Amino acid sequence: MAATMLSRAFITRATIRGVLLAVAAGMVMAAEPAVFERAERLPLTATSIPLDPQDAAHRDVGRLRYMGGLALRSTNANFGGVSALRAGRDGWLLGITDTGTWVSLRTVERGGRLVGAVGGTIAPLRSDTGAVAHAKSDVDAEGLEWDPATGDALVSLEGDHRVMVYRGIDPARPASLDTNAVATIRNPATARWSSNSGGEAIATLAGGDRLIFEEGDAQPTLDVLRIGGGGTQVLHYTPPTGYRPTDAVEIEPGVMLVLNRHFAPSDGVAAALTLVPVGAAMQGTEIARIKPPLNIDNMEGMALVRVAGRTFIYLVSDDNFNGFQRTLLMKFELMPTR
Repeated sequence: MAATMLSRAFITRATIRGVLLAVAAGMVMAAEPAVFERAERLPLTATSIPLDPQDAAHRDVGRLRYMGGLALRSTNANFGGVSALRAGRDGWLLGITDTGTWVSLRTVERGGRLVGAVGGTIAPLRSDTGAVAHAKSDVDAEGLEWDPATGDALVSLEGDHRVMVYRGIDPARPASLDTNAVATIRNPATARWSSNSGGEAIATLAGGDRLIFEEGDAQPTLDVLRIGGGGTQVLHYTPPTGYRPTDAVEIEPGVMLVLNRHFAPSDGVAAALTLVPVGAAMQGTEIARIKPPLNIDNMEGMALVRVAGRTFIYLVSDDNFNGFQRTLLMKFELMPTR
């Protein structure tokens, strides 16, 4: 959980300190779960944002080229807290939130640039009994893996560490989000994880194995569970100093693209993307770091899209239902190594 560093002219240092302290306090008072029982329409207002509020021509950061971004708002009070993201067909994006909801929306693009978004559906996550949880510890969804071809989806939750399994999920069909989990999986390897440092990211390898990244607390090296036909292996990931992993996707066989988030009251938020070969001891090569004065917030979700040999990355932020933060959706192109 983190705050946006407001890149506005004439904001005093005292004001910035006050904002960051308010957000740090808000980290303790997490938003409560959604209180609705059925899928609802999700109206969205999308406002375009530059990468750099001080320089509209600034487009490159590391190996990423900015392809447009949006600040998203909704009149639906349950919208916010987006903590993971995946991409489907025809511009559809599927997300989950840490208050226990599905979120779907469709991007509007022009000339390859992200210029708008159309709201889809928001729906409560249902357990394998059909229940909708009403306690934060029961519904803190943090990681999502989804196959748009089959509709199979895995959602990792922390607090009560587990993975919920869904079938037939399609962001373009609202009724498909109003479905029960078909199974709930608990892995004994998560027993030593603290309640607030569970499965922050879940991803699938080309061979079918799953990786679940521990968010961790203050320790420099974090668990990564590799789960497959051979059982569970405990791997280890060392993120950039001061950062925690928040989402991951396999970008080429055996190599993960990991989104890492930084927050500190002294300097606000930042995001770092790393390329991480899968192995017993995993440490990545940083390809981009996004920090103020660039537009940035508490980036927790990431989706990968390939079009005509080009690779595009969508990042989304978790606003923690905090008035000082925003839900940002940003698109980048991964540029070849120079």
